[in-house]
This record gives sequence, structure tokens and C-alpha cells, in this order.
Amino acid sequence: MGGRVLVYELQGNNVLYIDPKLNGYIYKPGDIIEPPAGRFDIGPEFTVPAHPGLWLGKWTAKITGPRQAELISRKDTANRCAINKKVQTG
Repeated sequence: MGGRVLVYELQGNNVLYIDPKLNGYIYKPGDIIEPPAGRFDIGPEFTVPAHPGLWLGKWTAKITGPRQAELISRKDTANRCAINKKVQTG
């Protein structure tokens, strides 16, 4: 769902809230949900065209190195952009 980081652990406890009802959920256009934790988005929210595909749609994830990953959205047609997010912990 929208290229989210789903786990940031501190002493074995995830510090992000994850709604278990959304485990395995795949966005379908028209669905209305409020996904928790770790979202990557564009904005300001009310000044750009709606972009549920970026916010909720399917992203590609790849491991790029030790403790590193890259999250890549599909191109949004309304805003003509894609999001590429690089995450590194350590």
C-alpha cells in the first residue's frame, strides 16, 4: 500500500502502528481507507490532483545494500510523477 515502511523496531518492538485488518490488502480504485504508518506522499494535500495510486497503489521494493532499500511507485497520470524513496537505517 503506497510504498510504506512497515517496521521500525526499537528493542524488538515496532514503533509504527500497523492495522492488522489491512494485512494483505491490495488497493482497488474507489476504495476508501485510512492506512496507518510510514506513508510517502506528495502535496500539499488539497492543492494537487488526487493521487490514490501514489498513496495506496502498488510499489516496487528492492534491497540496495546492507540496511538499505529503495521504494518506487508507478507513474501517477494526474500529477505526471512517480516517487522514488531511498531508505537507510543504521
